Amino acid sequence: MSLKCLAAVMNQGFESKSRSSLNQPLKIIILRYPYLYNYLLLTPNSSTEYQQAIRKLQEQKQEKFEINLSRYITNQARI
Repeated sequence: MSLKCLAAVMNQGFESKSRSSLNQPLKIIILRYPYLYNYLLLTPNSSTEYQQAIRKLQEQKQEKFEINLSRYITNQARI
C-alpha cells in the first residue's frame, strides 16, 4: 500500500493543477505536507533503504517549504 502511495506522490506532477485541493485525494496533495510522510508512506515492514528514501524526500520538501516561507516573509516585510 505505501509503495502505491509513494508512486502516486512521485507522479503527482502529472496531475491537473486546476482541481481544488478540497476535491483531491490525499495521495495527490500529500507533497504539501512533508511532516505526514512517516505516517502515510512508511509501514512497520518498510525496508531501511525505503525509510531513508522517504526521509530524504521529506527533508527536501521541508527545506523547500522553509525557503519559500522565508522568501514570502521577506517580501511581505518590504511591502
